[in-house]
Amino acid sequence: MSKFYSLRGTFFFRKTFICAASVLITQCWCAVWLSAQQSSSSQSSTPSTQELEQVLEFLAQANIAVPSLDLLEYYHRYPLRLKTASVRELQTLPGISLETAITIKRFLKRRADADFVMLQDSLGLSFAQIYLLRFCTVLEKKTDEQTPDVSQEIISGGNVPKKSPEQAVRTPSKRIEPLPVLPPIPNVALWYRARTRLWANPQRGFTSAATPSQQFQGSPLELYQRLTASLRLDSVGFFEMNLTAAKDAGELSVTDFLSGYLRAEFGNEMQRTSVILGDFLVENGKGTAFWSLYGPGKSAEVIAPATQVNVNLLPYRSSTEQQFYRGFAIKQERQIADNLALRVIGWGSWQQRAARLDSVRNVITSLDFAGYFRTRSELALRGNLGEQIYGISAELSSQEQGGKRLAGSADEWSWSLGAGAQYLSYDKTVTSRSVLVFPRQNGVIASVFGTLAKGQSVIAAELSRDGAGNIGGRIGVESRLQGWELAAVARAFPTDFRSPFGVNFGENSKPTNEAGVYLGAVWKQIPNLRVNAYADVYTTFSSTATIPVPVRGVDIFTETTWRVERDIQVVMRLRHETKTDELTLGTGRNSRNVVYGRGRSGLRLHGQWESSETLRLQARYEAAYVSYEGVKTPEIGMLGFVGASWTPTLWWSITGRFVAFRTDSFDSAVWQYETTVAGTLSNPALFGQGLRAYMMLEFQPLQNITLSARGALTRRFDVNVLGSGATQINSNTDAQLLMQVDVRF
Repeated sequence: MSKFYSLRGTFFFRKTFICAASVLITQCWCAVWLSAQQSSSSQSSTPSTQELEQVLEFLAQANIAVPSLDLLEYYHRYPLRLKTASVRELQTLPGISLETAITIKRFLKRRADADFVMLQDSLGLSFAQIYLLRFCTVLEKKTDEQTPDVSQEIISGGNVPKKSPEQAVRTPSKRIEPLPVLPPIPNVALWYRARTRLWANPQRGFTSAATPSQQFQGSPLELYQRLTASLRLDSVGFFEMNLTAAKDAGELSVTDFLSGYLRAEFGNEMQRTSVILGDFLVENGKGTAFWSLYGPGKSAEVIAPATQVNVNLLPYRSSTEQQFYRGFAIKQERQIADNLALRVIGWGSWQQRAARLDSVRNVITSLDFAGYFRTRSELALRGNLGEQIYGISAELSSQEQGGKRLAGSADEWSWSLGAGAQYLSYDKTVTSRSVLVFPRQNGVIASVFGTLAKGQSVIAAELSRDGAGNIGGRIGVESRLQGWELAAVARAFPTDFRSPFGVNFGENSKPTNEAGVYLGAVWKQIPNLRVNAYADVYTTFSSTATIPVPVRGVDIFTETTWRVERDIQVVMRLRHETKTDELTLGTGRNSRNVVYGRGRSGLRLHGQWESSETLRLQARYEAAYVSYEGVKTPEIGMLGFVGASWTPTLWWSITGRFVAFRTDSFDSAVWQYETTVAGTLSNPALFGQGLRAYMMLEFQPLQNITLSARGALTRRFDVNVLGSGATQINSNTDAQLLMQVDVRF
């Protein structure tokens, strides 16, 4: 049995801290030595992570999935060239809708001298949109071109004045410069990352108090490592290799999760081919048949999800052990006529999934996507189900949407039409009815999709069929008016619709047992003031796994952002949702289940002050009110924090926050996004009564090396233990230290 001792205990300190620290220190010294051998004339700069927290809060509600951080980091390392990227490539970035991508391309055609400031002011882009464009793209000025004065031509023919009220909420001029990005990609590049986490108090699975089923079989060391190497040959193409190894605390090996790929891209603007051997993701249409890990959810970004559509092949760089493909894939992009572009992806995947096996009947009762293999029962799940997948996705589009050339005028029609299908086969019968599981031992999931755009309006739709013949689909419309952006979405998926690799934009993250209508709007008539709002009405066709009757609900959201002065911004967010729920009253024989309408209202007041070029201060108050339709006493949750970010030089920065919270139970919990080391996410649910604080330091001793350390502490005053089961901490305090080193050549 593996034991875990407190940091106050000598044995644990020697076993975990010294082990992890020695590994990282050794890697750091090797990296310092190697970096010292490199010569570079470019200025050092620390990658910005403090503002990413605000972007994530804008793109996702606090308690749901967020855009892939690995994808954002990848594009920060290998940025898209904004003037030559296709509309589909721009849509890969979260928050960039089809209409926004088309509008950006049209504007860049009119303004060859455009920069990010001009894009933000003229197109009314939000803070999150301009941040992601600066973070993931490069915009080169064509100084050798004679640019006509078309300042009066913003989008549709010149009837919008340069000082239009359609301006976005601008960031201060001192913050609007492009984010620090890495130097141009050399012909040969290497990127290594290592990360470890330490706990001050042990989880129950590491202690002698654990039952046999709770005992963790591995050491308490948590370690993440990733190595990426690339080679660019101008006359041949681009080649990349990636290897990721991860171990959660309690798992047996430092390579408990092992992922990697080899990727090659070659061709020109007329014809381009990409090949991946290893782990990858495929995006198809609007995602109802298959998509990458995270689809868009309801958030302050109320427009972009409406017309989400793509056909894309992405390398898998995450350590999240969920639904990705493992095998080979090839993508072909070709301009087949003057105004026609074709994109085709074909792939095959073979891997063993973690699943619960009924050995008596030799059937699978459930699949496991948690990715933890620490206890004997978790280890027994590994590799029990063989999965084979073969798929194809194709899209024919007008050059404006699918090609590389700059978009045409606003009066031109642009369109796309595509289809995708994948055959999935398990080597055992699966009896689970989970939405994450294919309902049959084998079958085909397919979809057809299309888009149509003219002027500043776009419509996108997809119709999907699962392996059992169930039909579902989604349609979205987006339009940009004078000072307004509008969107509408309708979706319907029957009770038995199953698409394990699909995503849904609605109340549920998976496309099943739901119908609804969503309306979104952005109002920006007044300079420095922006209001985002949505309303979503939905219902299920039948009962769900937890509610014995159909679930009906209404979700209303609004967020107002006001740039009071150049350095001061205030945000107010209001949200109310009422939906069907069930509650158990009483205990034992006297217990009874009651179905009722559960309401939750939330208020957020957030202020930010950039007091100088190097110092940014934040403060927030957030409250939640939960009602139970008279079934039980309403609950209240509150949270308040103050925080600061200080970047005195390009070499290092420090960020910290102090939080106080009090809620009646988990029902009234309050979530908050936190600044954390690059490539990770911190979004804790705070409930009960307590305090939380964290501090993070980023330091760049050499141009090619970034060191990060983040300490976080949570203390609850209303309990003596935190959590339950194998991960229970026998203390009211959870303290963690996260350390990371990044080396780039």
